Amino acid sequence: MTTQEITNQNEIITRDDLIAMREMVSQTAKFIALYEQASQKIERHEIAGAQRLEASEDYFRTRLKEINHSLAEMQNIMSEVGVARFSVAAENILADGQQHVDALQTASTELYDRLAPGSTGTDTGGSIRQP
Repeated sequence: MTTQEITNQNEIITRDDLIAMREMVSQTAKFIALYEQASQKIERHEIAGAQRLEASEDYFRTRLKEINHSLAEMQNIMSEVGVARFSVAAENILADGQQHVDALQTASTELYDRLAPGSTGTDTGGSIRQP
């Protein structure tokens, strides 16, 4: 290549071309900086999301243990021994209830007999006599 050819090749790149290339390099640098910022932001969000997910997993794991514990207690209560205890307690309550019903029925029969017309349980003032 001769000096003339080199000069001619240099003339091919004009001042406007250099300005355009500088602008393109500047825009590329801005894009790279924005890309890096976005990448860092995404990474922070991913870390925060992973931490929230781990906290949720811990919470649900704890709740599941509590539910399993409650279920085991219910199964223990409802086991044969638990059912037998419940049955005995229910029978005792029913027996006590029946005694109360019988006592109320006896008392109401006695009261009815005393208040019935023609019974000897009333005096002229209409009050009930004590036995």
